[in-house]
Amino acid sequence: MYKYSYKYPQRTLGALTVCNTGVQRCEGSYSWGPGVRDHYLIHYVISGKGSYQAGGRTFALSAGDLFLTCPDESIFYQ
Repeated sequence: MYKYSYKYPQRTLGALTVCNTGVQRCEGSYSWGPGVRDHYLIHYVISGKGSYQAGGRTFALSAGDLFLTCPDESIFYQ
């Protein structure tokens, strides 16, 4: 497993601000949450499969899928 992430120290008040970029190779058992983030986060699945839970719904994920996490929403993904 490896993770590279760079978090920008300041957020501007513009319409769109990138505050974090990175790439991560996860073990098959990797998961995040349940938890709440304070920002939007776009994930792109390069390989493998998993699921994303938000708003009482579960979505199946596989290579080529993209999902968006929203601020102030309880989420879980693996």
